[in-house]
Amino acid sequence: MKPKSWVRVLLIVFGIIGGGILALALAASFPFQKLRKPTIPGSNPPLTADQLPPKPVLVERSPGVFFGEVHPTGPAGEQRSLGIYLPKSGMNKENLPCVVIAPAGTRLFHGMDLGEGDIAEHLPYVKAGYVVVAYSLDGVLSESDATKNRAVQGAQAAFIASNGGVNNAKTAITYALNRLRVDPKRIVVAGHSSAATLALQVAAADPRVTACIAYAPCTDLEARLGDGLPLLEALNPGAKPFYKSMSPKNTVAKLHCPVFLFHARDDSNVPFAESESFAQTLKQAGGKVTFVAADSGDHYDSMIQQGIPAAQKWLAQRAW
Repeated sequence: MKPKSWVRVLLIVFGIIGGGILALALAASFPFQKLRKPTIPGSNPPLTADQLPPKPVLVERSPGVFFGEVHPTGPAGEQRSLGIYLPKSGMNKENLPCVVIAPAGTRLFHGMDLGEGDIAEHLPYVKAGYVVVAYSLDGVLSESDATKNRAVQGAQAAFIASNGGVNNAKTAITYALNRLRVDPKRIVVAGHSSAATLALQVAAADPRVTACIAYAPCTDLEARLGDGLPLLEALNPGAKPFYKSMSPKNTVAKLHCPVFLFHARDDSNVPFAESESFAQTLKQAGGKVTFVAADSGDHYDSMIQQGIPAAQKWLAQRAW
C-alpha cells in the first residue's frame, strides 16, 4: 500500500534533514580521522643554517647579561622561539662555550614555549661565561586544553613530528654554531625535569653535543605515562612505540658524551631511585656519568640551589 502524499513529503523532509545531519557529522569527524593517521617521527626535520634568521639585536637584560629573541620558521600552527643570551665579556668574541636548554614542565607528550619562569635556569650559565640558547618545543598544549582530546591529539602529533623536541634542539645547536660562532667542542645540552629527559635524548641523537647536564630527569617514559598511554596511542597511532624508543633508559648505548646527573633524595615528582638506577645502567654500558645526589630541596629548589652550582663546577673541571 502506497503512503499518502503528505506522509511521503514528511519522509522526504526527514530524509533530507537526517542526511544533512549525517553529512555535518562526517564533515566534523573528517579532520579527526585524518589526524588519526600515524604521525611519522621526525617528519618536521631540523632547520638548516640557510633557513635560520640572523642574530638578533641584543639588549642588556640584567647586569652583564645581554638577551635577544628570534623566531625560526615552524610548521603551520607552530611559532618557534629561540632565546639568545650572551655574557657582556663575550659580546664580540667567538668560540665561547654554549649551553642549549629547553623549557621544563611538559607532560612528556607535548611541547612548550619559552616563559619568564625559565630565566632562573639560564642566568647562572651566562654569568659563568657561557652563551645560552633556549629553545621552544613544537606541540604547545595550554593548561585549559590539556583535558581536550582534540587539542592533545594535535599537540602530540606536532611533538612526535619534531622527534619529541630533539629536532628543535638540533635547530638550536645549528643556530649557535652558525649565527653565534660558539665553540663546537663545547656544546652542552642541559635541562630540568622533562627538559632533562630531552637533554639526554638530544645527547644520544646529536654527535655535536659534547656534554649533557640532566637535573631530575624521567628516564622511563612508559612508566611515567603509565595509564595514559592507551589514550595517547588511540589519539595518535604509533605514540606508544615512539615513547618506548625515546626513553633514555633504552638509549644508553647511544650516550657517548659525558653526563652530569643530579637528583634530590626527597624529590616528590620523579623518584630518586630512577636516576640512581639510570646512572648504574649507563655506567654498565660504558657511559661516562657523574651522579650527584642532594639530601633535600625537592624537585625544583634542589636544582636551583645545589644542582646548577655543582654542574658548573663539573663543567669548569672538564678537560674539553
